[in-house]
Amino acid sequence: MSRLFAEQTIQLKASGFRLSVAKDFSDRIHSEGLTEPGGYDEAIRAARRVEGGRGPNWILDEQYPDHPIRIRPCRHGGLFAPWLRDWAWTPSRVFREFSTWSVLREANVPLPAPVFAISRRKGLFWRSAFASLECTDALDGIDWLAKDPSPLQLRKICLSFAKALRQFHDAGAIHGDLHIRNLLIEWRDAEDTTNAPRCLLIDLDRTRIQSRVSPRQRIAELSRLVRSLEKTGHAAAVSKRLRALTLSTYCAGDRKLRNAMMRWSRFETIRMGRHRFAWRLQRPASDEAMRR
Repeated sequence: MSRLFAEQTIQLKASGFRLSVAKDFSDRIHSEGLTEPGGYDEAIRAARRVEGGRGPNWILDEQYPDHPIRIRPCRHGGLFAPWLRDWAWTPSRVFREFSTWSVLREANVPLPAPVFAISRRKGLFWRSAFASLECTDALDGIDWLAKDPSPLQLRKICLSFAKALRQFHDAGAIHGDLHIRNLLIEWRDAEDTTNAPRCLLIDLDRTRIQSRVSPRQRIAELSRLVRSLEKTGHAAAVSKRLRALTLSTYCAGDRKLRNAMMRWSRFETIRMGRHRFAWRLQRPASDEAMRR
């Protein structure tokens, strides 16, 4: 993994500054001024702000409007996210994600092209960001479902997702945070029924690569996505029949794999019950907070 990563990237280091760039984008990043310690802040000031999953992202498209780059600060999630923001003790997290992303792209896993990872020391802390090629015609899973897709469109997306996740797992990768926001749906003309969509996986900061992904780990990731559909109120959009079709497409006729995954499905059913109970406890507290 490290050898492949080194072959595909250019790495720069200076005092309080770290940068890894995919070789295919090295000339562009140099022209944007990002290879200099102060260049990142200048680029962000000139970039276009857009909304992201955990806060604003930035789009670099002034010099190359046909191939924009999305910059995503590596923000923390969870309870302390508003205070921690994108501050970290070390710069390792973003470069680990960039390495993982690069290796999986080399294995033809459907992901947006990684461009660079950058980290800068600010006092005692490091602030990091990850950049990938922007998919201008794509929407994340929730935004796409909000467009009320037709049954045929839903079916095509489920098939595309199943194939994408199977490639991801067969490459030895476990996403670790597979929810509906971390799916990117690229469909240039959804009205054209002959047009094939693409489902891309994004946000790999919790992804790990191992020698093999077990059937239990595979069904756990699929079940995690189902839980996210229910938690966000989109479970009705993906019927049981579509879920069965997704699993069938994922297994691609491998009955041994399917049977092995189904042996673990009851544990995921129990886990779903626990999550539903927790969601019911959280909702009254949220409603009470809103009334105040």
